[in-house]
Amino acid sequence: MLIKSLFLVVSLVALSIFSPPTMADIRSATGKPLLDFYTVYGAIDSVRIISELCNAKFPEYKTQSDRAYSSWRSRHKEFIYRIEQYNHAIVTKTSKGNESSYRKQMIETALVYERNKAAMHQMFSDLGETAYRASCSSYQEFTESEKADFPNYYKEHIQVFEDYWRKQK
Repeated sequence: MLIKSLFLVVSLVALSIFSPPTMADIRSATGKPLLDFYTVYGAIDSVRIISELCNAKFPEYKTQSDRAYSSWRSRHKEFIYRIEQYNHAIVTKTSKGNESSYRKQMIETALVYERNKAAMHQMFSDLGETAYRASCSSYQEFTESEKADFPNYYKEHIQVFEDYWRKQK
């Protein structure tokens, strides 16, 4: 169920990145701790996926895209690290010490990432070449925007999750 939710979230995040403000605002937390957590996790993945897609589709933006992604990741490294550590803890907890279960979950995460990447490519392709190119040319602008300031943009999501997580220990 979380994996399916992650797919939906990544798609919504990608769509909201380059869509008009009339789109639904996913800034509001759902109040469901794991869904809120994976909204943030998916958003982080979507920033990387979009960079990878743009690099593959429009190599002329590769230097700009790589620089924008690296700079974004550097600005938010503590936040990203925290999210990655939470994800590791969730997978560790749900695998209950079973190494095979842990490996299976990690493989599934990698497969979901690839499926999300393919779905996002299809979504951008469906918008047409001009819109796809425009999205890629504005990638750096996005990474510097309020929408990509995830520690603030998703503050409520993380609060919901952390309140829940503290009670789990």
